[in-house]
Amino acid sequence: MKKFLRLLAILLCFVSCFSLFGCIGPGLSDYHEVLFGNYTFFSTGGKNYSISDGITDIFGYIYKYTYDKTETYIAAHLFQVVDADTAGDRDNVLSERYDHGTTYSVLYDKMILFCAKDRTTTEFDTYEEFLEYCKNNNIELHNWRYPSGGGHTESVETELTGGYSIHNLRGHNSAISFNGKEIIYGYITDIETTQQQIKFRLRRTNYGYDAEYPEEVNVGLTELSDEPVGKYRRGFLDYSDVYYDKMITIDIETGKISEE
Repeated sequence: MKKFLRLLAILLCFVSCFSLFGCIGPGLSDYHEVLFGNYTFFSTGGKNYSISDGITDIFGYIYKYTYDKTETYIAAHLFQVVDADTAGDRDNVLSERYDHGTTYSVLYDKMILFCAKDRTTTEFDTYEEFLEYCKNNNIELHNWRYPSGGGHTESVETELTGGYSIHNLRGHNSAISFNGKEIIYGYITDIETTQQQIKFRLRRTNYGYDAEYPEEVNVGLTELSDEPVGKYRRGFLDYSDVYYDKMITIDIETGKISEE
């Protein structure tokens, strides 16, 4: 028993040190990924991201990025943000985003499509406009990548039924979409699908990454509780407090979303 306790103590110490230095250790959040040619995604910590070939830069808070299968286009959801406490003139602020304890004021928010052949950038105000443009121009994208820590999460979309799908995001979050538009966001588990309905467990936290379009997801659902209502296990000795934990049902025929 004493030997076991000593081993457990050593293990806990190791995990604590790893977590500490994984969060604050110098250079540990640096990351780069070659997309195609000389175009490379760079993360240097904080909210500083760029995609560059040494000549043209896509720079800012990149929520997600990818490229097309002909290696012609680079797509990204691009924000320009400042810390909300230093935003200054509020007339320039479009919205605010929450990211792991920090509130950012958004000064620019566009879906962008960069063409590597002629070095032109097309901007879209809405995700629907972006999807329509890609469809009309036969632009087939790879899976979206979501910057996370010292790397990225590649999102894999799984069809459910009736135009509904689910895809994984960073930080253990997932989203359920209808015809390409996200409608539910959070920790999604225990999914049961029939021809009539989709049922699943949804847990939400008040700490982490905002949804891509926060005002368009979880519409009509109960607000978060003031106090934690449970925990979600993200990994070994890694738990998140959750402030919402309910079973959700989507009626396929009507699109009605109910909770219990």
